[in-house]
Amino acid sequence: HVSRNRLAELAEQGREVHMVCQDIARGEPDYWSKHEWLQPYVSSFTKFIKDFDFEPQACELAVESKKYGYRGRLDLFGTVKAGKGRRIVLVELKRSQSSAKWHLLQTAAYAAALTESVGSRNGGHGIERWAVYLLPDGTYRKQEHTDPLDFSYFTAALTTARLREEWGLVSEKDER
Repeated sequence: HVSRNRLAELAEQGREVHMVCQDIARGEPDYWSKHEWLQPYVSSFTKFIKDFDFEPQACELAVESKKYGYRGRLDLFGTVKAGKGRRIVLVELKRSQSSAKWHLLQTAAYAAALTESVGSRNGGHGIERWAVYLLPDGTYRKQEHTDPLDFSYFTAALTTARLREEWGLVSEKDER
């Protein structure tokens, strides 16, 4: 069991790591070097950018699906080097060592909302979905999300959550 205070502390650290990565991607001047605990995550993120020649197009981009009635804020959207060309990728940054199944659904939802927002001739199939796990040892792990069923799973979970709320099946215990 992890205390609420510890969870709040970890959440705040996660927000700080995201903010620094966003500022690095935008080319902001360095202010993070004086924070020693951030250095492994800065190193992880800069290695990721270099390894994939990542060129950000947007950071912390708000996306919305009017069709399905949800919205979110994706971490990064940009391109990576692919042979002689570039591929479009949506990148969700995670400050954890392990992946979770919901990360797949999160990137699927963001990709669909992004496609709906900006339009696409190919239904968004050209957008790759990645989770990049920034590790405390200064390395990273990239996980590609390629299952075409992920968005179907997301909409099933969304529908279930909405029905539970509508039918009064959500309790205080569920909110904790």
